[in-house]
Amino acid sequence: EKLPQRHRCATKGTERRFYCAFRSGDSALLFGNLEVERHQQTCSAGASCATPGTHSCPPWHQSSLVSSEMALRAAQARARKALVDRAAAQRLPVIRVPKFLDDSALNAIDALGSAHALVHGPPVAARTAWRTQYLNADGLARTQAGELLDRLVTLAKDVDDEHFSGNARECETRCVELHDCGEGAGLDDPTHFDSGSVVTLDVCLREADAGGRFQTLEEDGSTLEHVFERGDALIFPSYKYHGVSRVESGRRRVLVLELWNGEERFCNHRCTVARGNCELLQVGVAERELSSQ
Repeated sequence: EKLPQRHRCATKGTERRFYCAFRSGDSALLFGNLEVERHQQTCSAGASCATPGTHSCPPWHQSSLVSSEMALRAAQARARKALVDRAAAQRLPVIRVPKFLDDSALNAIDALGSAHALVHGPPVAARTAWRTQYLNADGLARTQAGELLDRLVTLAKDVDDEHFSGNARECETRCVELHDCGEGAGLDDPTHFDSGSVVTLDVCLREADAGGRFQTLEEDGSTLEHVFERGDALIFPSYKYHGVSRVESGRRRVLVLELWNGEERFCNHRCTVARGNCELLQVGVAERELSSQ
């Protein structure tokens, strides 16, 4: 059987299965044989969507067309993420490496922030007084600070080997974020975690004068505050619950690097698509349409 070119449905063997890249939050929805009817309901073509030949889909459907292989990869990434044992992550420690980076390396990170702003403009606050830049955008960190980036990645993998799951050895860089937090900024969600990543590494560039402390929610329900000074690196499983107390005065500036089971990313955002061209799956309109079904 031959399906329309670039259609998001795929056949597998003699059975017809649909791997559709409609998005819901951070996930691609996987529609199997038992959910064909639901798939048809999202398309104006109705039942003809399950038969060979072309048909007319609504504009938001057409705008999100991706290859069946791309959609399958997204679904597989989602399945891998579901295997993460969050309870196990809470039992693992945060590893501090004091003064891992010296002033010259920290200044180089600040320079990357300035270079990013020249291309992408000044960072916009995603939440109160909290601004984020994606230094991996356009390969900036890789091309201008490749040796430094490799040092950070190696440290994260070595710590994972020794203290965590050992699953990060084949991982790649998902994002390199520079967080600048002014007074009033904070991450006070007690069960926040870095969904879809394996290991997270933070480097302190600047401590707040008061507040802005890195905290984790421990297995026993207690909140643990961690020492985190200029030049220090903190490494922890991405699914470990963590947050930042509100900055009371001064500025807090931290580099955050995440490793994941996907390709190294050069997007100007925290990517959610492990392989292929992520821009083909950034379809907010489709998400809104699905949520209204």
